[in-house]
Amino acid sequence: MKTKLIALSALIALNLFRAGAQVVQNPQAIPVVQPVPAPIPFGQTLDVIPYVSADGYTIQLHIVPTLTQFLGYDTDAARQFRTVVPGIAARLRTPAGVELDVVMARVKAPGIPVVLGNLPVQSAFLEAVESHTLSGRRVGIIRFNIWMAALAEPFAQAIDRFRNADGLIIDLRGNPGGLADMIRGIAGHLLTEPAVLGRMHMRQADLEFHANPRLSTSDGRRVQPFAGPVGLLVDGLTGSASECFAGGLQSLKRVRVFGTTTMGQALPASTKRLSNGDVLLYAIGDFVTSTGLRLEGRGVVPDEVVALTPDALAAGHDAEDAAMAWLDRAR
Repeated sequence: MKTKLIALSALIALNLFRAGAQVVQNPQAIPVVQPVPAPIPFGQTLDVIPYVSADGYTIQLHIVPTLTQFLGYDTDAARQFRTVVPGIAARLRTPAGVELDVVMARVKAPGIPVVLGNLPVQSAFLEAVESHTLSGRRVGIIRFNIWMAALAEPFAQAIDRFRNADGLIIDLRGNPGGLADMIRGIAGHLLTEPAVLGRMHMRQADLEFHANPRLSTSDGRRVQPFAGPVGLLVDGLTGSASECFAGGLQSLKRVRVFGTTTMGQALPASTKRLSNGDVLLYAIGDFVTSTGLRLEGRGVVPDEVVALTPDALAAGHDAEDAAMAWLDRAR
């Protein structure tokens, strides 16, 4: 699946919402944008391409087409699409210079509602699809949006489905992290020998993230971990537990990483609700990979950098293509 995200919200960073949009032309009124539940192909649609850069501390989000004028909120659109957020009326300019007045409405992402500490309810989802390289090699692609326990079993089922595939791609683009301890169990699906992914240093204790091979399924069948080549996809919105997972396996040379440098926000953190109702998120320790590499402020640097540009995306090329090409050569 190519990187084609249609959205108008900085909440992309938290993966709280997905939005699809199709412009319905009406010369007498503002065009109505009808949300659709799945990505829609480039063509006679409103193509909004976000591309993100991160310096380890901040995230910048740019959207194409350019937002030239904010026209206000449309509460009727909110009621029509049963969302809690009003529709957004805006004037957009496409790369071709065409201006469109549109009304957009956000819809909740599919998935399982999950709660982490004092943070808002989020939707955890996992997608597993089968693809083939140009030479016909079978590849399993697994993508998920957050590290939460509800996705552990779906991931295990996806690994079981692709256990005999020629290669595997794990897509962590846009995944901001979650439960750090999950990286041990997930990594166990990819390791044939016990290994240390990293070490966490805190004031009162030091913890090692040991990963052991997963030799059985949840229903008791004896299996072997996936031993084929693994590509990991990352970007500037890959953070926290996702960085620990990617950086840990990269240090062990178990995976090849594709994409752009990750957030560089890998410190373990906790939350505390303040008396005024705000939530304070604060670091509680430091994390380094098994080789002593500190990811905080640096991020995971891909083995193969694949920059996102409007031209590349319009041509249907992204980090997934680079990983597929590598899997065609890997043995």
